[in-house]
Formats: sequence, structure tokens, C-alpha cells
Amino acid sequence: MVQTVNSLRKTVPFPQKIFFFLAVLPSAELGLVAPGSLTLSGDGTAVVPHASPYGKHLSSCGHSCPYRDNCGRHYSDPDADWGWDSSSKAWYFGHPLYMLCCRNNTLKIELPLLMKFTSAKRHDSINFLYAIDDFGRNTYGLFPKNISFDKTGHPLCQAGHKMCPWGNDPVKNAHKYRCPLKCGRTASCPYAEKCSPGSYGRTVYIKKNSDLRFQPRIPRDSEQYKTIYSERTACERANNRVLNDYCLQHLKIRGREHFSFWTMLAGICIHLDARYKAAHLYTALSQNNVNSLVKKKAFLTGLIVMPFFLTTILK
Repeated sequence: MVQTVNSLRKTVPFPQKIFFFLAVLPSAELGLVAPGSLTLSGDGTAVVPHASPYGKHLSSCGHSCPYRDNCGRHYSDPDADWGWDSSSKAWYFGHPLYMLCCRNNTLKIELPLLMKFTSAKRHDSINFLYAIDDFGRNTYGLFPKNISFDKTGHPLCQAGHKMCPWGNDPVKNAHKYRCPLKCGRTASCPYAEKCSPGSYGRTVYIKKNSDLRFQPRIPRDSEQYKTIYSERTACERANNRVLNDYCLQHLKIRGREHFSFWTMLAGICIHLDARYKAAHLYTALSQNNVNSLVKKKAFLTGLIVMPFFLTTILK
């Protein structure tokens, strides 16, 4: 059984899978997360462990050892690294927690959708690319419906297929790409009916010599841009809840696996709090449903804590 657990750790991001099935997916089924109009905000925060970056001498190396300066040292948190915290404008030794969140404007709640510990040497712009890639791979249809690009800059459809080049449009001054299914480049597509039911298929135009930073799809002076940009603070408030409300920063733990586990528990509790709040705000729910929701919260909490004790026993 120990071998099974070890192989599972190597192949599957286990905490993120548990978090998605126990927190994100039920919240989406209850309407707290809207996949059709999903707006994501990403932000990173520094998590400092209670560990020394210098380590300590091994017990086998005494004070009289002539090679004491070059002997091996024990590090209680070997996964931690040095990074720059722009909020406090200081260097820190620890793990950056990068989160993708969304906001429910009706209930005025922020929900984390992905929580990922990365290297402290990475900038948040790079962490966002890794996070959005993991979110698209592990959320089973919750990913925003949009066009992505491969490493060479070729546009990819929602199913991940390379879109078919279809010449240039002189009027729009752009390269034209069509749906690979309608062009006969692929045999089947799971999003054939949802993406574009027309016979011509979905069409994408890539402007020549354009820069999305200077010419974004949504103009920066529009009301739509201001509305979407105002939701960027959702991730900052979610970070504050994980660090302060659930005291992740004050836990006497070390190692990326331990931080990932306790962050997963905090994220699940945030989703459970949102469901509890929704049950009180929606008048359609009866008191019996509220009581069942509270019982379900207690049951899930016990179910979540069980893997921690099992992993402790297995270790």
C-alpha cells in the first residue's frame, strides 16, 4: 500500500485533485462558480516556514571535526528558496503560494479555484502561465472558453488542436485560422456542438504586428474593462483568508507537501463557508436543507482530515 501511495504522489497532483472534487466542482453545481462567464484573477503571496536557510550540522559531525565547515548539513525545509516579496519590499526564505480565484458578485464572495506552491525564484508572470496551464488540465471543462497558443505561437482551439491556417485577410490585416474539424484536419472534437455549430466552424483572426499589451481585446477605457479589472482583488482577499483567517502563516510546519495539504483544507473550508452563506441568502432553501448542509460540512471535514492521519501512519 505504501508503494501505491508513493506512485500516486508522483503521477497525480493529489491535493489539487481532492480540492477540485470536494470544493470546486460542488460549488460549480450549486451555481457559486459560473463556468459560462468565468473571470479569473491570479496573485501570489509569500509563505515563510519556520526553518533556517543555513541548516544545521549533522549529529555525526562534532565540534572537533577538522572538516566541520565542509561537512554535510541538515535542512528542515529543503524545498524552500530565496525570493523577493514586493509587498514588504524584502527578501524572504520560503514558498510562494499562487492562487487563481473568481468572484461571485451576487453573494459578494471570493472562491479559490487553484492553489499552487511554486519556486520563489519565479516571477508572478511566469507563475500565472504555469497556474493557468494546470487549471486547464485539471478542471474538467471549467476552463474559460478561449483560444490558447502553443510554444511556436500557433493558435489552438478549445480541444487543444492546431487551428487550420486559411490565408490572410487584407481588410482586417490579420492571419485567418479555421476550425480543424470543419477543415478535415481532425476526425472528432468533444466541443463540436458547443464551440461553433455552424458549417463553416469557428474562425480566429490574429492581427499582424499587434501587441496585446498596447491593443488589448477589451479597450482599457471601456466600462467592461473597468468592471473586470475591479475583480482582481478577489485573489488578494482569498490569500488573506488562507494566511490570516486560517493561520497558514503561523503553522509550525515545513516542506511543500505539508503546506499544500493545509492550504487544501483552508480552500475547502472557504468553499464550505460560501455554500453556508448561500444557503442563508437564498430564500428558496428550506431550514431542512440548511441543516443538511451543516451536517454535510461536518462530514466532509472529517473525511478530509482522514488522509492526513493515513499519510502520517504510512510515513
